[in-house]
Amino acid sequence: MQDSKITISEDPKDLKSLKGLAERCLDNYALENGRLKERTGKDGFTALFAIQNGKKVGFITGYSEEKKMHIWLFGVLAQKRGKGIGKKLLEAFHKHASEKGYRAVTTITFNKYAQKIILSLKSGYKITEVKYIPEKNDNAIFLEKEL
Repeated sequence: MQDSKITISEDPKDLKSLKGLAERCLDNYALENGRLKERTGKDGFTALFAIQNGKKVGFITGYSEEKKMHIWLFGVLAQKRGKGIGKKLLEAFHKHASEKGYRAVTTITFNKYAQKIILSLKSGYKITEVKYIPEKNDNAIFLEKEL
C-alpha cells in the first residue's frame, strides 16, 4: 500500500541529514567527509529527501556527469521500505533531471541491493554493463534510463 503522507523536499545543503540517512539506509556504509565534500561539489549536485511526519525517511542524490544526471546515493530506512517511498524519490529525481534539461539518468548498484535493481528496471532503466568489483566482492550493475 502506498503511503500518501510522504512529501519530497530538495535540500542539497543539508549534508548532516544526508550523511546520517546514508549510513542508516545503506548496509555497512560509512560516508567519509572527504567523499561527501567531493561529490556534493560536483556540477548539478542534487539531494532530495522523503519526509514523513516531519522526519526524513529516505533520500536520493546525484550530480551531472557527461551531460546526464547520475544517481550517487539512494536509500530508504529499512522499516519504511516497500511502501512506495523509493519510487516517489526516483520519480522526483527524474522530473528534476528532465526540468534541468538532462535526457538520461544513470546509476550503479550491486547485486546485494536487489530492491534497487528491481525498482530501477520497473522504472524503465536498462542494464548497460555488469562488472565484477573484487574490493566489493560483488558485481557492479550499471543502469541507464532515457528521459
